[in-house]
Amino acid sequence: KGIYLPKTSKQALQYWSMAVRLLSPEDPNWASVHYRLGQAYEIGIGGIQKNRAKAIEFYKIGSKQNADASFQVAYYYDSGRIQASTDDYKMLCKLFHREFPKEDILLLSKMMARFYYEQAIDINPHARSHFALGRFYEKGHGHLPKDFQRAFDHYQAA
Repeated sequence: KGIYLPKTSKQALQYWSMAVRLLSPEDPNWASVHYRLGQAYEIGIGGIQKNRAKAIEFYKIGSKQNADASFQVAYYYDSGRIQASTDDYKMLCKLFHREFPKEDILLLSKMMARFYYEQAIDINPHARSHFALGRFYEKGHGHLPKDFQRAFDHYQAA
């Protein structure tokens, strides 16, 4: 009946937008609100135009605490919908304590996908992220060596 929930997607979008401004990052709902706004921009609900860049922006913010948001960012990198940026390159070099070829955008994008899939699993045992990492280990993507045992472990966890 819409007593406790918004009656329309437009109303939901208004509530989520308000929550982003009012909640602090310490609030347990903060990341979920960013994930929901990412979905709204990705799908185009509530009368807003689809906007992939805005969706990714909200997913990235929510990805630190929300496994679904982290998975969405990983999926975008993995599928080639977004490519690794200069900031991503710097983060990867710092994270792995080494340099990577800047011109190998596919490798860097797969490494970013790997990072976000692993982050999703760290937040919550995320089945789709386990499956994706199983594929990464099976194929040797994301600067990972082929490791069929680890691939199997991730597939089994999925």
